[in-house]
Amino acid sequence: VNTTFNVSKTLYNYQYGERYNSSIGETTLMVLVTSIQSMLLLGSLAGAMSAHLAVTNFSRRGSMVFTHITNIISCILMGPVAVYFKTYESLIAGRFLCGFARGIGFTAAPLLISETTVHRYLGKHLSISGLVVPLGYALGNGIGHPLVLGGENTWPFLVCVPILFSMVYLLSAHWLPQTPGWLIKNGFRRKIIKTSKKANMKAEFNNLSKEIELDTTLTEASFWEMVKIPKYRQQLICTVLVMGSLQTTGISAVALYSNRIFHTAGVQGNNATYASIGMHLITFCVTLFFAQILRKIGTKKLLIFGLAIGACSLVFLVIFIALQGHSAVLPYCSVTALITYTTAVMGGPGIAFVALPSQLTTQTTRPTALYASAATYWLTGTIVSFVFPFSSAAFGEYAFLPFVGVTVLQIMFACQKVPSTRRKSVIEIQDRFNRRSSKCRGSKDSGIVVRSLMREDSNPIEP
Repeated sequence: VNTTFNVSKTLYNYQYGERYNSSIGETTLMVLVTSIQSMLLLGSLAGAMSAHLAVTNFSRRGSMVFTHITNIISCILMGPVAVYFKTYESLIAGRFLCGFARGIGFTAAPLLISETTVHRYLGKHLSISGLVVPLGYALGNGIGHPLVLGGENTWPFLVCVPILFSMVYLLSAHWLPQTPGWLIKNGFRRKIIKTSKKANMKAEFNNLSKEIELDTTLTEASFWEMVKIPKYRQQLICTVLVMGSLQTTGISAVALYSNRIFHTAGVQGNNATYASIGMHLITFCVTLFFAQILRKIGTKKLLIFGLAIGACSLVFLVIFIALQGHSAVLPYCSVTALITYTTAVMGGPGIAFVALPSQLTTQTTRPTALYASAATYWLTGTIVSFVFPFSSAAFGEYAFLPFVGVTVLQIMFACQKVPSTRRKSVIEIQDRFNRRSSKCRGSKDSGIVVRSLMREDSNPIEP
């Protein structure tokens, strides 16, 4: 949709004129275009808030199937239905459903991955989710170019492209196993033994059983239990702020409106689309590099360095755009700053926001923590995507400065409160939370269960 901005405006003008026999006002057009853009994130917020219901009723694997079926319906609404019935309301509904599918998928997928992955490889495997995002942005901008599928007659095919990817997943879903954590909690002992043998996960099953037994009184912590219990509250705060850190950098505004930002920075015509494609391809390569060395540097460091470089890049971007009339070189500097910002954010927080929440939580707390943090992620994204076009119109390049301020606060929090997960087991990470909660209450009792389990590592629990 980023590359088809002008085509969308023509479409809305035409349909509005046919319906009301008058031309659409500039303000109404801006609200309509912004609504369709931000509807994706609003739907994602609704999906994140519905993820618990989907995962509970359909299981981890079933909720992913539901996600892709919903995605196919959304594409049909945005393409064939919108064209046949000549209604932009169908576009709005389709964008909302597309976001709804994303909101559930962004929660269900990390749960599925984290419960079928050996803990020491958890960060690496979850980082793939962050890795494919810039690749998807590059692909979307590429096929959305007016010379490909972004023209006035070809855009309905453009919005149907995601159906291909959903069909691949649906055809492959039969071979995906249910997760061991879900099987344990639902009492399927024979199936978990079979799955563990099939996936060569017997040792991991022992650790999984211990992880669940950390809290014998709860099968799955509710939101209010996580708020009331100190050690759970720390997990909740960390996961919510880590996932929110990606959106508060302003990355959604850049991703959704990159062509317009490049135009503001001095890039002319369709060159803005090529700049967007190049930016996302560079981001993909950098993210791929960081995903490979994730275990060596640690997810926490990756988060902090990415936020710091992103904040500095935004400051330089504001300076370059403000002074671009003084030198012909400054537009190139603006483009460089924007690319640096995107690669830093997607290579740092973009990986950390999918990896850290699962690393910081247990089988008991992970589902609820992911539901809450995903809702925060999409809520902040919705606000940013809807407000940014208006703040940009009012304040120009200075609209980026609030993102810098919030990012600095995120860096300070991450340095002080987020535990390091590098080469640490789940039990060691939770022991850190327990010791913190003990200090808050003036007692050391909360860490006894965790430390006793650490001593029992040599005596595995048999399935």
